[in-house]
Amino acid sequence: MLDNFDVEEKRNIYSKSSILIGAFFSPIMGMILYSINLYRLGVGKNILGTVVTVLVYTYIINQRSFGLPSIIKLIIVLVLNLLGGIILTSVFWKHHIGDLQYHSKFAWIPLMIFFGVGIIFLLIIFFNLRPV
Repeated sequence: MLDNFDVEEKRNIYSKSSILIGAFFSPIMGMILYSINLYRLGVGKNILGTVVTVLVYTYIINQRSFGLPSIIKLIIVLVLNLLGGIILTSVFWKHHIGDLQYHSKFAWIPLMIFFGVGIIFLLIIFFNLRPV
């Protein structure tokens, strides 16, 4: 949990909805925003565990969905990404940040970049896995 931190710092963390939207396209995107929050709140020691967990989760998703038809893979990946985002913004948030009162900061610029990258990845997945 949080010990000592500057009151102004807590006002500069990304909202749960920003993290959830980022994680919908890739859990790694949500992880980056969440890790920035942890760093800003002075609990950066929790970043490594979060990064490892999300990378393993993403690896498992990709391994389990390998070889599936494109549209089925897309649906499964997006649902599991959303699940990962929910876990990040509920279980991890409760454990690392708790019931901290904060002012939501919506991540417009990072999410636009993530959205663009996510669309590119989805298009690559869709067009590369089409039957020949």
